[in-house]
Amino acid sequence: MGELAGTDNLVGPWQGIQDEIGRRIADHQDWISHNPRPTDLRQQPLNLLADGDSWFDYPLGGPAPDLHSDVLANLRGQLAAGSSILSLAHFGEAATDLLLGRKLARLETALGDPANGGWDGLLFSGGGNDLAGDQFYLWLRPYAEIGGDVSHGLNETRLAKVLDDVQGAYKSLIAVRDRLAPGLPIFVHGYDFAWPSGKGAPCGIGPWLRPSLTRQGWMVGDQVSALARGARIITDMLSRFARMLAALAANPAHNMVLIPTQALLDPQTEWANELHPTPEGFAKVGALFADALATRFQGRPVLAGQGLNA
Repeated sequence: MGELAGTDNLVGPWQGIQDEIGRRIADHQDWISHNPRPTDLRQQPLNLLADGDSWFDYPLGGPAPDLHSDVLANLRGQLAAGSSILSLAHFGEAATDLLLGRKLARLETALGDPANGGWDGLLFSGGGNDLAGDQFYLWLRPYAEIGGDVSHGLNETRLAKVLDDVQGAYKSLIAVRDRLAPGLPIFVHGYDFAWPSGKGAPCGIGPWLRPSLTRQGWMVGDQVSALARGARIITDMLSRFARMLAALAANPAHNMVLIPTQALLDPQTEWANELHPTPEGFAKVGALFADALATRFQGRPVLAGQGLNA
């Protein structure tokens, strides 16, 4: 979640992103070729494929400028020795873009290539960029038009349309999985209730929420009241997003696990900016992913301390 695109020093052209992901794939395949998996399932650490946005690929919050702090970076440290995650994720990706054209083909190739090893699960982070950013303005009703009634702050018609588009993208993901890797569980999340602090990323991108709330008149009055109104609208929007995911996950045929990440983070201390957690916040989200994997793959070496020496 969080659009970081738009600066040449962070996001290169398509070919630059492809080259970076190509290096990840080559490294993963080299690791797989040199680390054959035990034939006994009870001894097999997990081999996971991930795709998505900046919650899986956030290059600005690590302990050093070249180190990431995101869900996957933290999850890797919590999994058993010998586990592997191939990440196709790149910051700035919208769910409706990830599952189209060249990006969809990239995922299809990774799912179907035996050189990547047998997959155990697909992790996906998407939808936040479809909702946040400049377009957030469109999902809001003007403060003056509804007398400041925060319970009606969302434009229901427009929000329903974008959520329908995002749902269609997730259904496409399910269909691709069914075609290329039937039986592979998909693990998804609903982000958390972003805080309209007006703080952007260190690279100068953002904020993504407060400008739209301000333009539509919601960030008026004292700071505490303004933040409370903005946060309520964002909570309503993301709650609807999570309900959409929950409806998909409730269908057993979809083989989808929704990880309950909402209402997890402290808005005062665990958000680095409007859309991205601090390293400590990402660690908490990563721990929920680890727990979900351990629950799904009981009897397998999932968590640190359970695996074999790689």
